[in-house]
Amino acid sequence: MYLDHFGLSEAPFRNRPHDGFFFAGARRGATLDALLYALATRQGIVKLIGEAGSGKTTLCRMIMERLPAPGSIIHLADPALSREETLRSIADKQAPGGDGNSGNRPSVVLIDEAHAVTSETLEGIWRLAKQEASGHEPLQLALFGQPELNDHLARPERRQFMEGTSHTFILEPLMIGEVADYLDLGLRCAGYRGPPAFSASAIKALAEASHGVIGRINTLADQALVAACSRNAHRVTRRDVFAAIRESGVAPGKRSHAGVRRTVTGFSAAAAVLASTLVALSAKSGSEITAPPAPAEGSAKGAPARSLSTLPAPQSQDAAPRREPGAEPAMPAKLGAQTRARIEATRQWLANVGDDRWFLQLLASDARNAQGIEDFVSEAIHQY
Repeated sequence: MYLDHFGLSEAPFRNRPHDGFFFAGARRGATLDALLYALATRQGIVKLIGEAGSGKTTLCRMIMERLPAPGSIIHLADPALSREETLRSIADKQAPGGDGNSGNRPSVVLIDEAHAVTSETLEGIWRLAKQEASGHEPLQLALFGQPELNDHLARPERRQFMEGTSHTFILEPLMIGEVADYLDLGLRCAGYRGPPAFSASAIKALAEASHGVIGRINTLADQALVAACSRNAHRVTRRDVFAAIRESGVAPGKRSHAGVRRTVTGFSAAAAVLASTLVALSAKSGSEITAPPAPAEGSAKGAPARSLSTLPAPQSQDAAPRREPGAEPAMPAKLGAQTRARIEATRQWLANVGDDRWFLQLLASDARNAQGIEDFVSEAIHQY
């Protein structure tokens, strides 16, 4: 166990809700405040949408703890209950001596995993809420579910829920910076007092593999701490995250919301390698490389073809020495070992490839960002 190794009093990353570890970042705190206000002021049905593991149940528990409701709060956590069982559960908590506040009539019903609740059960709850509306304490409904809940509620038999919904809140996946804050919060709440335990490259790999979903972050972070402890290290690296991915069976993802900023950064870093590739290509052959003909539709007829040699050369802030034709381009000395190896491999490949290949430079990056480029290349090698 890694608790003693990292000086922790309890496990920092769990797969069950923990009220003491509530993460208010990524708009979770603002969403909780908005939910509490909507329920306290009885603004109709409210709906919270989020992927599995995004933190819906945690917010539900926080509402139960903080809502200043005048009546009782009923939490329906089992979507497998039948219509009769669900309505009986509500009735039991309405009765004096039930789970409500001093036997008062219930005012708030929190329906967890609402996307899995049957149409008959939702219809029964809706009818009960309408009946209660004629009494002294009308029911206030809150639905917590995965994105398919919206599709379910769009069906004709559930139209009344859509019409009665006043607010819909969405839990977005965490971005890379938010993942870093989340990891730090979990560790600090668990008693950690040292420097940041996860390296920047480890956080990036974890954010991408988890897709920014808190449940997956918990699983991978826990396993990564185990991996770091097993090698007697006090700092989690990208290597430990990859070990956690293999252990947990979570496949790294590229199209996650959390990977958007990472992908942009990665492309910018990789562009330095692309730029070196193009420089090597231009040095490889003394012949002019002409661009392919422009499409006939929507293009100017008779426009002269442009070649790489006729395009203006990009200018950097630091003037580079002029390179003689046919000479190998100088490789920046600050580049990391793996970056330099990939550039050299590219040059060797270009020395043998035929002149019938086309290469397109999409982006460019300042080679002074040597560490960022090295991190990207290293991570790409591990993944592919």
